[in-house]
Amino acid sequence: MDSSFNFLLGLVVLIFAASYFIFQLFHFGVSRSSVAFIRITTSLSMLAVLGMETFMMNHVLYQMNFMKWLPFIYVVFGVGLLVETIFILGTFQVIQLKIFSRIPILASLVTYATFPNQAKVIALLSVLVGFLLFGIFLKKPHYQKMVYVKLTALIVLITIFKSVSFLGVEYILLILSLFFIFYFFLFQKCIGIKELIARDIQ
Repeated sequence: MDSSFNFLLGLVVLIFAASYFIFQLFHFGVSRSSVAFIRITTSLSMLAVLGMETFMMNHVLYQMNFMKWLPFIYVVFGVGLLVETIFILGTFQVIQLKIFSRIPILASLVTYATFPNQAKVIALLSVLVGFLLFGIFLKKPHYQKMVYVKLTALIVLITIFKSVSFLGVEYILLILSLFFIFYFFLFQKCIGIKELIARDIQ
């Protein structure tokens, strides 16, 4: 398929995601809380992945200048979702929240320095661990759990369809990406509500 058309599809997804992110910034605001830090960091990492893949894969940006940062961003995203899951499942003191909120950055730095080629695997495993935690600690149907289950399924499907090539796969990826963004920011809304509670604690 024509590369300019692929770029247009990627741009649509990126604008859709950026619009959601800006809306949530206005809705929840920007605070110095640890929950806000992890929410914004995870959202920005997701936007960065979408942006880099859109612009680099279509040769708008020179790949060699930016490819080296992708392992760092992948891990921030995956581990960030895992930490957000832990935030939802538990109740923590201020110092514990601060420590947990820095884990994605630390994990990404370690991955970047040691085995950057495994960054996608680490990010995907982190998302799946979050899925298992929801299954273990929330036995009954729960709003946050159902949102995360759908989000995990979409991430897995997108990963699978990106590894294959056939006629029309771009359209499938476009639809899956739009649903992924919707459920991702729905989950971030859950984190935002948790953030409002954490602000009262802090």
